[in-house]
Amino acid sequence: MPRQFSHFERLFVLAVLLILITAMGIGSTGAVAQEPPTSNESTPPPHVNPDEIEDSADIDRLAAVLQGSLDRSLGSSLSNLDADDYERARELLGDEYDADLERYRDVAADLDREERAELYRLAQTDQAAFIDAVEEFEETEQAYEDARQEGDSQRARATGRQLVTAADRVNNTGKNTVAAYQELESETGRNYTEQTNTTDSTRAEATATSQAVIDAEFIETTLTASADQSNISFTDQLRINGDLQTVDEQPLPNQDIQLRINGETYTVDPSSDGTFSLLIQPDSVWETDVSPIEVQYLPAEGSVYLGSQATASVAVETTATDTTIQSTRAVVAHDIPTLVNGSVMAPPANQAVPSAPVALQIETTQISTAETTRSGHF
Repeated sequence: MPRQFSHFERLFVLAVLLILITAMGIGSTGAVAQEPPTSNESTPPPHVNPDEIEDSADIDRLAAVLQGSLDRSLGSSLSNLDADDYERARELLGDEYDADLERYRDVAADLDREERAELYRLAQTDQAAFIDAVEEFEETEQAYEDARQEGDSQRARATGRQLVTAADRVNNTGKNTVAAYQELESETGRNYTEQTNTTDSTRAEATATSQAVIDAEFIETTLTASADQSNISFTDQLRINGDLQTVDEQPLPNQDIQLRINGETYTVDPSSDGTFSLLIQPDSVWETDVSPIEVQYLPAEGSVYLGSQATASVAVETTATDTTIQSTRAVVAHDIPTLVNGSVMAPPANQAVPSAPVALQIETTQISTAETTRSGHF
């Protein structure tokens, strides 16, 4: 017969079972129960599945868990970037991050924290651009090293020039990423020192590499520029005066140079001392505002000189225009092609307005778009 336990033995077994259950935690999975988050938001909460938290029961805890998930994705993305795993770095800012951010956006609205959700979106966008810039820089650096090893000085100089531009992009996108983390830290109280240090370290490495290439391949230049008037409209002409020299204040050898001004390229023949003067016509798409006009020196690809840029402050004013249209059909119908042409001119001299965007619409429905030619026609 089975042995019968005494009353004392049954109590002892029950006590042992209670102790074991308490030590293991109670749950369907048998996992250790999660500690509730502390009120200090500078410490991310433990890794908890947001789906296991009821929004209505503990919305503050759900917000903290979602923030922790977003923070881990951002941090892991930077870690993978540091390990040159660009695909994984992007993946961590992809669909799963979007899903967590969408849920956090809903929770943040209930807690009046919409600004935090927007900052997490900004950090995602800026860091993604930073990842792209770093990958481009690394690929360009490898191409430059390959050209150097093969003794192809012309290709080395061409890829070196691209490398300098890529390093500038790393620096700029990295600066934006650091700023996004600093705003997050100010808004949430969380600590992002590791992320900002990692980003700044990558920026510093790119800058150092870029400077080494500049020292090995190029002669740096300085460009100054100024406008002869402070206000300009489309019907006016603007004179840009400037000076192009090396950093050692030596003029470049007598040669034509290429300047890009607000997106348009011009050829200029500087004087022997490096000074130049150029008369330009504002483009129809210049933005109206007191904003600087960008002037860039564009050296030839094989040149030993490095490009430089300057700005000239000019207030761009709006200009009235007259638009005329003409159709080949007096009556139009559905699914029948119809040619519509016309022109955009600036009175009173009927000056052609080139590169102007034109939209054709019926009432509030846009039908088609075009852009005017140099003669102002579309």
